[in-house]
Amino acid sequence: GTNAFVGVINIVTYTSENFDGIDVTASGGSFATQDYSLTTGHTIGDLGISTSFHFADTDGARQLIPLDAQTLVDRVVVAFGVRPISLAPRAAQTERRSTDVTAQATYRGFTLNTRVHDEEAGGFIGRIDILGTSNTLENRQILVDAAQRIRLNQRTNLAVSFSFTQNEIEENLSPLPPGFA
Repeated sequence: GTNAFVGVINIVTYTSENFDGIDVTASGGSFATQDYSLTTGHTIGDLGISTSFHFADTDGARQLIPLDAQTLVDRVVVAFGVRPISLAPRAAQTERRSTDVTAQATYRGFTLNTRVHDEEAGGFIGRIDILGTSNTLENRQILVDAAQRIRLNQRTNLAVSFSFTQNEIEENLSPLPPGFA
């Protein structure tokens, strides 16, 4: 925003109070990256409604991991007839997909906010990623927030609010190579 300075991140969110209309964006880039968003905002009398949708998808850089710690162990134990189990060299699983949906409604001092965020990502660069074959990390966030602001007199306001937040994180990690399940 206009008041951001010296490394401060100023996030400006759109609501029906500061945005009226529809904004659609689409972009793409390397690693099969796609990014789409839709933002709406409108006020009719005392009722204000704003929504946003954002979808992002990328295959990621998929860096080649030439060897891992298991590769070094495999080189030693193969002399004893033990088959190698490292999957290196191999590209890292760096894909990521996320969807974010938000909505806000305001009416005469009452505000209702909702948000659902889903994200799925490949594993990460490290021991689990190299040895496993299908690692994913999943994250889902749900938020519902309601507030009522009541003006009692010129100098006093009363605010009552309710908030519900749920965050689910699931790690689907397969640390064993094929044949070792």
